[in-house]
Amino acid sequence: MLSATLFVVACEPDSTPVVDTSNSVLTLTSESVLNYGAEGGHALITYTLENGVEGVKVEAKPSVDWLTDFYINNGQIAFYVEASTVEEPREGTVHVTYGTHSFIVGVRQAAYIPNEVTLNNCVLNGSFNGRDTTANTVFNYTICLSDNGMTGPNDSQTSSYSYHINLYSEKLHGFIVDRLPNGEYQYDVRGRGTINSFVPDGSYYTIYGGEEPVSYKITDGSITITDDGITATFYTEDERVHNINYSGSKELTYLNAEEPAPYSTLEEDLNFELDMAYIRCHFYGDGYGLGYDNWSISIIEDHSSFSGMYFLFNILVDPSKGYTEGAYLGEYQAYNIEMGDDYTNTFVPGTWRGFASYSWFVMCDMGYIMFDQGSAPMVDGVIRFTENEDGVCIEFDCVDDNNHKIKGKIRNRSIGEIVDVRDPKHPQYGF
Repeated sequence: MLSATLFVVACEPDSTPVVDTSNSVLTLTSESVLNYGAEGGHALITYTLENGVEGVKVEAKPSVDWLTDFYINNGQIAFYVEASTVEEPREGTVHVTYGTHSFIVGVRQAAYIPNEVTLNNCVLNGSFNGRDTTANTVFNYTICLSDNGMTGPNDSQTSSYSYHINLYSEKLHGFIVDRLPNGEYQYDVRGRGTINSFVPDGSYYTIYGGEEPVSYKITDGSITITDDGITATFYTEDERVHNINYSGSKELTYLNAEEPAPYSTLEEDLNFELDMAYIRCHFYGDGYGLGYDNWSISIIEDHSSFSGMYFLFNILVDPSKGYTEGAYLGEYQAYNIEMGDDYTNTFVPGTWRGFASYSWFVMCDMGYIMFDQGSAPMVDGVIRFTENEDGVCIEFDCVDDNNHKIKGKIRNRSIGEIVDVRDPKHPQYGF
């Protein structure tokens, strides 16, 4: 008999009257996603309500316990976002209802960054920016370290943090594939780009996940790059210390980077013979920091107006020759990755990574390089530089990055200019 009574009671309909809010209109008038830093703070959602029904209230329910102290009045929902102690971004929602009407507002909070940060799992991205001719060094690199990788130097869609380093090195590591060179690098507070340093301009770390990314300048530190990876200590303007440990490949690229289209603007093979073109040879010593002497050879068809065909190629030779007459003569093959660290008698294949440091053909007009009038990087092949009693001859048997041949000879009775660019005391012409 008891069970039957309970059954009847359980089946009785709810006596609470249902209020009809179908004619009411609830509209969110503030942002649908609110962003806050790790320190949290006061938050506000605004809304409008049309055709409200007596006895029905607007209600707000958070999905997480760090959204607290809700107060609803007059089209406003005030609440508090508590400070985070979680070292990664976090998200929550506020579900606002009025009868049968509702909307949801998201709340995002940036990661908490402790005073001393240690990061052991980073993704390396970056780029080689070419030979720096204004600083007291040779080669400039951009390093990007982040948790999920960078799609570009200023673009992080998935990462919660990133470090950008503007680094200067005495070495170029990688003619074809850009790689970070080994070395010890110190912070250069004066920003002069001294050898083996990184500078204030372009060196900072960024926190994502708040309303806007927040960046802080790096004010001191050091970086060690080895075959195994990178270790670094950074001090930043928000008085934090960052210890970075990265292991893995030192190749520099960005996420989803596409293979570049051919840089050559040639539409067919280039065959040529030039007589009396002006030839100059510039000696940089171990300019690439690879243990081989670098000669930069350039040829211009018309030296008086610096117009016409222009060839530039950089060769690597045995350093035992030094700055001596004829050290630049010989046969040079385009360097390729299979050669490893053996750069003997190679020329640097042309890419856009560093025009002045690589090997190119271009057209010139009154001292201006006219890339659109015919230009091509020499990416493979052989260059021969010979001299006999009749004068000098440079032969090209190369191809560009669109498989066009660059083939021909350049002759002159003598070399117009031979310069040791390292030391102004050396003679400018001849030996």
